[in-house]
Amino acid sequence: MKPIAVIVAFSFCLNCFAQQDDETGKHKKHHTNGKGFQTGLFLGSLFANKYTANLYDGYGYDNNGVKNDFLNSFMYQKIIMEYGGGNGQTDQIAQQLNVNPGDWAFDKTDMPINMKYNPSFVIGLQGRWQNSKKTGVLLNINAAKLSLNGNFTIQILTPPIGPVQPNFQNIQIFSIRGAEQRIDIQAGLQRILGEDEIFGVIIEGGPLLNMVKFTSNKIIINNLNIDLMTFYDQYGYQFYKAKNLTGVDFGAFAGIGVNINTNANWKLQAIYNPSYEKIDIGENPKPKLQHALGIRVYYDM
Repeated sequence: MKPIAVIVAFSFCLNCFAQQDDETGKHKKHHTNGKGFQTGLFLGSLFANKYTANLYDGYGYDNNGVKNDFLNSFMYQKIIMEYGGGNGQTDQIAQQLNVNPGDWAFDKTDMPINMKYNPSFVIGLQGRWQNSKKTGVLLNINAAKLSLNGNFTIQILTPPIGPVQPNFQNIQIFSIRGAEQRIDIQAGLQRILGEDEIFGVIIEGGPLLNMVKFTSNKIIINNLNIDLMTFYDQYGYQFYKAKNLTGVDFGAFAGIGVNINTNANWKLQAIYNPSYEKIDIGENPKPKLQHALGIRVYYDM
């Protein structure tokens, strides 16, 4: 919220300067009737739906793009076979859990089921061709780095000291995380409603092109960070990685908000932008609704 607060304060200062200019006669009115190009910046938040979050759930996909079963899952291979003492190796999981080797269990019921995206920061370059007092043509490029979180469990088999409830299970909860990058290119029309020279209501909409890239997936067991991306870097996965962990697709966006002409050259817009788009990663993605909320600042060129 700090960048948004800075923009609001900045626009307030611009308005004050405009008022001072009016008093000295330098600017007699807001120049809102002319045509011209405006460029600006967008700062806000993206609230992604969780539809593609299951790509980060620790199962992973084989090199044919088919989701693994539990025994072939990336988490099973890492937790049981690589870090859990498989093939005669050191049981690093037991060390992190502070138990004896083998005194813990991890099965299918422990896999993540609650992966979700966190609200993410968005920054964008905004362009607007004002072809009349109330209408304009938009071209926006917005970028976001998204993070995801979920939980998985490991059961401790060592009996606890002291009395316990019947059927007690010592279940430890740990974190699984992911990250991806998104870029949206929006082209559309914007209309400002109302007759006030300073304040107006915005409506806008148009098509968009999105580009997305899966960038990180890891699990954390106390001080042990385990990277699940190493499987995708192996021979045989490169074609799948290029095809299913990156994507380009189309959608549509809309918007509603408030326009404020802060002075002769600056405009401030608070905008809510829903978008209906397919995030083309994983298996058979479908179009879903996303939400963005933020503030634009335009400078009249």
